[in-house]
Amino acid sequence: MQTSTIEPLRPSRAVADALIELVKKDTVARLRRGAAAYVPSSEWSQWEQYRDRLAEYDTTGTLEFTGGVLAIQQGHRSTTSRTSIGEVDLEVFDVLDASDIDSCTINLGSAYASFEVTVEFTPYACTINFKSEWVPDELKPATSIDEVEDVLRSAAAPWEQPVVDAGARPFRVFIGHGGDHQWRTLKDALRDTFNFDIESFERETRTGNVISEILPAMATASTAAVLVLTKADEMADGKWRGRQNVVHEIGYMQGVLGWRNTIVVVEDGVELFSNLDGTQHIPFPAGKIGAATADVVAALNSLKARPYGICP
Repeated sequence: MQTSTIEPLRPSRAVADALIELVKKDTVARLRRGAAAYVPSSEWSQWEQYRDRLAEYDTTGTLEFTGGVLAIQQGHRSTTSRTSIGEVDLEVFDVLDASDIDSCTINLGSAYASFEVTVEFTPYACTINFKSEWVPDELKPATSIDEVEDVLRSAAAPWEQPVVDAGARPFRVFIGHGGDHQWRTLKDALRDTFNFDIESFERETRTGNVISEILPAMATASTAAVLVLTKADEMADGKWRGRQNVVHEIGYMQGVLGWRNTIVVVEDGVELFSNLDGTQHIPFPAGKIGAATADVVAALNSLKARPYGICP
């Protein structure tokens, strides 16, 4: 896997089409080289598959692509999805021409391509994840991540977006938690009493999605994060630790939303990991998360009052 971050580029159907053409070019080239290497007595039956698939392509002119639009944020609405492995209805990329896209992630590949590419478009950067497949000598050369960068720069326009204040962007709060039910008490208070828009795993059904797709989409849709660490796992020495998924979410949200916008709420008795030493967090007595509500609300209101954009 290779990763590259380049200047912000705006997504569009034309960009998707350019990537599709790159995947198609790579796939057809591999099919032709594989078919040329076919020998009936060869021990590797894959060559025969290349020959047959090339014959099908030469007859129909069609290829099977994989991928789709993995995540897209449009105003207050975020969507996560993934097209099943198989032929992609390329119309799924038409949504990229919408004028209100805040960010999106697309994925493209094919069964016979030498690579699979995932591109995340945001107003601040364009991130490319490039997964290359093993290529036998008979099928070389293969597409490189440099070629993907060149295609994106040629097909996409720069993403120029003005800094706006918080009033133009919904203030949404992500809540991460372990198995303890106490988080619901905090969530209900923030939503029902203090009217905060709450984002959590339980907000909608996410059947068929994986955490690597879900968490980035929720982070993109949120302005701040509240992570609840309760006594979940007792260690051999009698100390308690929070659920490890919450520890991971703390680090992820601090990286995406910033340390200032990531609020950690800790139950008394939970051992803090070293990276939280000396940082601000909100404690509460064991089993009484309601005691932290006022401090959490004050912290969120302080963040909500700050302008959204480039702030120190």
